[in-house]
Amino acid sequence: MPSPALGGFLPSGLGKVPAFVLTGAMACAALAFAADRVAKEQASGDVHVFWQAGYDYLHGNNLYETRPGLLSFIYPPFAALFFVPLGALPFKVAAFLFFVGNYLLWYFTFVWIVKALRPFEDNASMPWVIGLTFLATFKLFLNNLTTIQVNNYVFLPALIAVYCFLKGRDTAAIALAGLATSIKLTPVLLFFWMLVRRPTARFWGSCLLAAAMFVAVPAVLRGPSQGVNDIRDYYKTFLSVFVEGGVNVNNSNQNLVGTILRYCTDVSGPAGDNDGHTFHIVDCDPSSVRVAGRLLSITLLVGVVLSSIAQARAGVPPNLYEASAYLLTGHLVAGCTWKAHLVTLALPLALIASDIFSGRKQSLWLKLLFGCFCGLGMLGKEIVGKQAIMFINAYGFYTIGMVLIVLTFLILPLQKQGSAAPSAAD
Repeated sequence: MPSPALGGFLPSGLGKVPAFVLTGAMACAALAFAADRVAKEQASGDVHVFWQAGYDYLHGNNLYETRPGLLSFIYPPFAALFFVPLGALPFKVAAFLFFVGNYLLWYFTFVWIVKALRPFEDNASMPWVIGLTFLATFKLFLNNLTTIQVNNYVFLPALIAVYCFLKGRDTAAIALAGLATSIKLTPVLLFFWMLVRRPTARFWGSCLLAAAMFVAVPAVLRGPSQGVNDIRDYYKTFLSVFVEGGVNVNNSNQNLVGTILRYCTDVSGPAGDNDGHTFHIVDCDPSSVRVAGRLLSITLLVGVVLSSIAQARAGVPPNLYEASAYLLTGHLVAGCTWKAHLVTLALPLALIASDIFSGRKQSLWLKLLFGCFCGLGMLGKEIVGKQAIMFINAYGFYTIGMVLIVLTFLILPLQKQGSAAPSAAD
């Protein structure tokens, strides 16, 4: 049967092609792209880090010992256990399957966003909401795909955890949020949200038990001695750098402290960081700027938590605005936030688009905010050039946008007193 949904958008005659033929053709093209991309992948890339971690875990090797010429493994020990299926395969086969998995997770991310929004969105406008959100986040997902990153594997369980929590499925929410956090620490702020919204001894105990299990399982499977060494090495290799005040000033880093440092200090750095460019508008003492940046990060996090407490006291149920604010704040306060990490923006941007099209909050501010991200999502070095993109990154347009979304989402649920705040999905 011809696909009526596609027929109106395709050239004359093509709309009569059966949907399964078009789907098959697109799948073949996607697989060909995956095969071509993976064929060029070298051992110096991120996916090799994932493969190597799985291989090392299987063979009892040190997870955090970096070989010359390779990137360091900087994820929690549980992530290495998660990557074991990759390590059991030849590298190129593992990379291809991981790449294809990113395709599927990109698709299922939007499936779950639709699932979360459906009770609050008219079906007639849902294609516009999802279509525009897809455009606004296209470059982020494409960056994640072409660099063969792990972010889709982190965001999807975090997204489903949000859905489960709003539905009252606490055990599933804790398990999925724990899985996401154990692969990469950024979603850990979801636990802040859930603990504020479920202030019961039972829920807190379940969270502590889950945390203990995600730490203990990979340690026990590796043996107590090696398991303890893994935890220690993870701290020394990655966490200690940021605990001791380290800041990544690369132009692609979209966290709060890094962006402020680029604005306020001369961080031209080596060619590998910013191609010798400097972006500062004012000259300030770097140590003072670091302290100010950390204080702003803490203030933002405290503000998000206080908003949840205020919403709970006002009778506003847990909602998608809150969850989005915590997810984005996780990126803003993280030690390092590359643009490929920002696939998380799919949820808050879909929520804004839903508000715009449903009429729940027909404000010019939301339209401007969404429009800016649509512009960012379609810009690429192919359009404006590599240097222009570097300056767009360096001045933290995504960082500024995320801060504005977080501040907006702290207020919206309270304005509506819960009546229009998307909460528990049906």
